[in-house]
Amino acid sequence: MTLATYQTGRATLRGTRSGEHLYLSTVDNPTTAAPVTTAGLRLLDLVYSSNVTTTLTSNFKVVATATRSNINPSFSSVTPAVCSVNSATGAVSWVANGACTIQATVAGDTGNISRTINQSAGTSNTVTGFYTGTLAKHIADNIAALVPGGLTPTDANRKIWNSNQRNSGIFASGIDLSSSSYTDQFPVHLLSARHFICASHIAPGVGSSITFVRNDNSTQTVTVSNRTNLGNDVTVGSLSADITAITPYSLLPTTYDSYIPAMGSRVGSITSYAAVPALNIEGHSGTAKLRILETYYADGVRPSLAYPTWTSPIIGGDSSGPSILPIVVGGSTKSVLIASMYSASGNGKYYHTISAGIQAAMDSLQSGYSLTFVNLSAFPTM
Repeated sequence: MTLATYQTGRATLRGTRSGEHLYLSTVDNPTTAAPVTTAGLRLLDLVYSSNVTTTLTSNFKVVATATRSNINPSFSSVTPAVCSVNSATGAVSWVANGACTIQATVAGDTGNISRTINQSAGTSNTVTGFYTGTLAKHIADNIAALVPGGLTPTDANRKIWNSNQRNSGIFASGIDLSSSSYTDQFPVHLLSARHFICASHIAPGVGSSITFVRNDNSTQTVTVSNRTNLGNDVTVGSLSADITAITPYSLLPTTYDSYIPAMGSRVGSITSYAAVPALNIEGHSGTAKLRILETYYADGVRPSLAYPTWTSPIIGGDSSGPSILPIVVGGSTKSVLIASMYSASGNGKYYHTISAGIQAAMDSLQSGYSLTFVNLSAFPTM
């Protein structure tokens, strides 16, 4: 036999007598390896598992078609650093990415056929929790403690108000929400004794009355003196008098990303899974209720996957509902305001990312008042 011709993806071994032709071709023969899962990995304050699925996308098989059925070649790899082959079946296996050449031998005569072979791997990451001792873990644990197993959400334990008084049976009774105004929809939130913040598209006009209910259920009503729109659906306003006996909400400090990178930009490819839980006041059906949402990078919140019975869809009636992180500092739980709802897609800007602009607006409306930032020095930086 002598080798007569080569074709792309096909070779022909042709003998000296009619009927001794052997044709070589290839067929796809992909294989997928069993997924490999590595759990307990850490990225900053996140704990996650990595799932790697390897597909030998271009494994193939050499097929010999003979014009005489008793012509059966044996196969060998000319490029063993790239591929191996079963000598009897022609099944080719990946060794390394590259050009794979397989040789067929019949009665001492040989013919080659070549094809590129590659391996590809797909990786998916799943956040499974937060690293022990981090701020994110602290917040997650605090919220988990509010809804112990067996507690079922009801109007009785989710409503903010009973008439014009605070609902003492709310599931988060230890969380101070008094800095959000008395209303069943579209609240504003105290940043100082004289300033509020809210979503711009529901902001009360100058002269509008706003009532705050203290934790002892006493009330104070003031009017809006002035307001300014900061863009991004954020409005800061000033009040006609100081609100007394209510502690304004704190904000995360400007160094927040060092303490809670799960809410920042450094968690990279698993950002969309980095879901720090937060409390949120919804306005469904004109009734203010407390629920659990989860935060994610790019100023967003979404319904919680971890607490499906304590969450709800985000709707237009939720506008300006506050998203709050409960953080214990010095034995006292601080209510840390991160944003207000502005649309069905979630939060407006995270307030800690624009705190300098907020302070400047406060100064222009009524000077002498400052934002309060929660002290995070007890938590590790990353």
